[in-house]
Amino acid sequence: MSKGYKIIAILLLGLLALLTYYEATEPAPINWYPSYSKLDKIPLGTYVFYNVLKESHKKIQEVNTSPYEFLASSDSINGVYFFVNGHVNIENEELDQVLQWVTNGNTLFISAKTISHQLLDTLNLTADHLISLKSIETKPEIALTNSNLPGDDNYHYNRDIHIPYFSSIDTSATKVLGTVKLSNTTDSLQQRQFNFVSQSFGDGQILLQMFPEAFGNYFMLTDENYQYTENTLAYIDHNQPLFWDNHYKSGKTTYSSPLYLLFRTKSLKWAYYTIIFGLVLFVIFEGKRKQRSIPVVNPLQNQSVAFAQTISAMYLERNDHKAIAIMQIQEFLNFLREEFRLTIDEFSGIDYKEISLKSGNSIKETKQLFEDMQAIKNKSSVTNEELIKFVAKIKAFKISYIEQK
Repeated sequence: MSKGYKIIAILLLGLLALLTYYEATEPAPINWYPSYSKLDKIPLGTYVFYNVLKESHKKIQEVNTSPYEFLASSDSINGVYFFVNGHVNIENEELDQVLQWVTNGNTLFISAKTISHQLLDTLNLTADHLISLKSIETKPEIALTNSNLPGDDNYHYNRDIHIPYFSSIDTSATKVLGTVKLSNTTDSLQQRQFNFVSQSFGDGQILLQMFPEAFGNYFMLTDENYQYTENTLAYIDHNQPLFWDNHYKSGKTTYSSPLYLLFRTKSLKWAYYTIIFGLVLFVIFEGKRKQRSIPVVNPLQNQSVAFAQTISAMYLERNDHKAIAIMQIQEFLNFLREEFRLTIDEFSGIDYKEISLKSGNSIKETKQLFEDMQAIKNKSSVTNEELIKFVAKIKAFKISYIEQK
């Protein structure tokens, strides 16, 4: 390695060490990914809620398959089907299966920012989202309509988020359980909107809530917000089994990739990046050739044709046409050996049919060509005209083979 390359490598390594130091000493940023997974302890994981729910609701069963597969697996499934995620889009045959299950006397609970349009149509609901006319921030203030429930009247979520709500409902069939509005706003157009409703469906009921953050770790551990989450669960029957959905989850319930173990720990993650960067430097500075390049040696050219032309010219000058004809025969037999894998030393017992099929010539033409060869070998001399005709027959034989090939 030259001196210039060494200086560049040292500077790059020093820069890498400096960046690694600053990154290692910097506090880890908060992960606001909306996973809603029971395993995640990040702000929008449901680790706290799920473990509290397990203590108060003993009959919990996790569902890792789609609702269609789960409900179709048995006719004796009864209870509360509980969905929490950023988006829950149950549609088509799967939605029909779920609604039929609710009709039989069960409860469907969905908390999501986006709910299946097909389900909303079925319940005569439409959705929209709050916007502020006087501020760029949209922080929600939520409440439950039942004043008999314990706790505060309003709960705040100190994050600027997308705030969906039910813009229109079927008042004859829908009961409003909760509302939302923009926090700390004097905008007269921003009245409380419905974000938690229930509706009877057959012998069962459907509960739809559009604030899944209420079940996240951050919301439940902030002030007294856990009371809102607790009061929300007052609308489901705790004596029935609760089926916790893992299928419609943005976050994974299990982690199979070995890289997850590296990236979840900051020090291991940066060790991994350092190794990758080191390998890149090695490829750049040490991956080149160390020895001189090997010169290209051109292969020897095939001089067979030139040699044949020279010998033929010599025989032509001597008018030895038979010798030229014998050479043509030998060249033809060599052609059969290379192309057809046929070795012919004597002109007896030849399979004309096989040669005819492989070459594309008729059996008659093939047999005539070999008879001409035998006749030339038996002659004491060959005239110029006989040689020309013989060579033409061999040429026609090869052309027929090339065309059918």
